[in-house]
Formats: sequence, structure tokens, C-alpha cells
Amino acid sequence: MLFDDPLFGLFAYGGEVVGNRETIAVVPRDGVRQRFSAVLGARRLHLELDRDGFAEAKAVELTTGLDHLRFTVENRGASADTTVLRAEGLPQGTYAVSVNSEGQTARSVSSGAPVIIPIQVSSTPATLVEIRRTQNLR
Repeated sequence: MLFDDPLFGLFAYGGEVVGNRETIAVVPRDGVRQRFSAVLGARRLHLELDRDGFAEAKAVELTTGLDHLRFTVENRGASADTTVLRAEGLPQGTYAVSVNSEGQTARSVSSGAPVIIPIQVSSTPATLVEIRRTQNLR
């Protein structure tokens, strides 16, 4: 869980944080690594993977506006599978989702509403996922 504390700045419970004014990177250090949350002032983001996990020693990267995320999913099985990402708290807009830098799909998000994103996880140990807002919805 990532917090932006008014006195101490960026801090991650169960992780190691590196950040600047625009982008924050958190390396999850908890044992399960299936959930990630960020509380940045009034903005809140919650991510949860249903069967695989965030890769060990790989950062979950996010912009302070929560409109661009990048993380690596660790395949916890022996073969390729589909894991489901539940994301809540993304700013309203249309998002492009890419897996291993290809196969972009679009998802529309209402402000803060939960969105379910299926992710095709390859049989290799790690799959790179990027979620980027491409259009603001009004």
C-alpha cells in the first residue's frame, strides 16, 4: 500500500518506493503480491489480480494522476493463462491496455468505478502490462 503522507512524503507498507513529481515506482515486498493500493491525497487506486501476482523485485509504476500504470505479472502456473485484473479508482476516460507491448485493447472507465481487465499471461515467468489513458471522457 502506497501513501503520500503530508509529513513524511511517499511511503509504502509492504514495499519499497522510489518516486518523483510525476512517476512513482513501488517494488512489492509482501509475500502474496496480488493487491496494490495507492492513496495519493484524495486519489485512491486499488488493483487486484485473481490468480497470478505482481512480479517479485519488479516495480509497479504509476503516474501521480493515476492515468498511466505499468507492472509485470508473474505467472504462477505452468502454462499460459488468463488472469483478471480488478482496477478501482482510475480517472474517467478511455484506456489502452497492452500486454508485452502488443495487442492493445480499449476500456472505458467511469470516474472511480471498478473495471475488470482480462490479461493474457504467457507461459514465460513474466508478462509486462501497461494501462494508459488515451482520452478523457466528459
